[in-house]
Amino acid sequence: RELQSNVQKAVDSFDMQQVLQTAHQGGVMGLFKRAFGFKKKETTPDVAWDALGSVADASGKVQGYSDRMRITHGALARNVERDNLELVNKVLGALTMEGWAPLSNKDGIDVYKRSGGDVALGSYPPGVGAKASDSSKFLCLWAKAEIDAPIDKVYNLFLSNDYVLQYNPMCQECRDVGWLDPATKITWATSKRVGPIFSRDFVTRCHYRKLRDGSLVLATMSEQLPCLEFQAQGLSATPYCRMEVTLAGYVLRSIDGGTKTEFNMLSLSNPGGVFDSQLGAAVANMVAATGPINFITLLRKMSRQGTLTPDPVRSYPIASRAMVS
Repeated sequence: RELQSNVQKAVDSFDMQQVLQTAHQGGVMGLFKRAFGFKKKETTPDVAWDALGSVADASGKVQGYSDRMRITHGALARNVERDNLELVNKVLGALTMEGWAPLSNKDGIDVYKRSGGDVALGSYPPGVGAKASDSSKFLCLWAKAEIDAPIDKVYNLFLSNDYVLQYNPMCQECRDVGWLDPATKITWATSKRVGPIFSRDFVTRCHYRKLRDGSLVLATMSEQLPCLEFQAQGLSATPYCRMEVTLAGYVLRSIDGGTKTEFNMLSLSNPGGVFDSQLGAAVANMVAATGPINFITLLRKMSRQGTLTPDPVRSYPIASRAMVS
């Protein structure tokens, strides 16, 4: 009787458009489940944790783009949108993985850890993405905190290189190398030398994206460009050691009616040099807990300020084109 009743209900509620849609999405099993009352568990619409329906944030807010600085040749320029989507999905996917372990907490800033070997790094064509290395030696970190400022105010800190030295005191300089599209740039940056540890330099793809729920993402990873011109003009008195940003990014969500921002920070990197060993990686992992806390603490401070003063401007030779050699 129950079976007969379900069949009759299915006949009475027959809707060809819905049937075709069900068949397209779920095949024969989907039709069977629909007909006999097996329903998918209803879920409350939530924040976006994938790039479906997202758009590149080329709204004009990202500063520094110009056609003359466009990178138009080589592996990086061939499939920019595809590679960007892969990168964004890998950042969001890492943040939604189960199994994150608490590492540290201070002032409402929670830092979690997991082995870098657990994290899917994406599949990119030759010449795109970070140099292959054993990421399992290093910790992947996720920091999460609330910032008492609207999302645009926090996001604006990342739309140029004007404030990098203030929210990241370990950074020595940061310059744009070139642009893959109006929402994706390549930067060259260096860290300060600390005692016997040489200055690191790293070349990074920075892609800005807006998710379907309005959340904002800055997804980053290293790119394999020598940038010899930048090294020659850099501040370091000693040779640079190349650092690989394997996978990193920031995810910003508007909360509390737009008055606050939920800030998520993902970081997996290989500092290179002496740290690219089991012993060196162990040392790097030991000090990893404090980095995200210091970073977000400074973001909070800057987000509360009314007027921000840009970092001091350094004079470099003016580039007539994107310098990617």
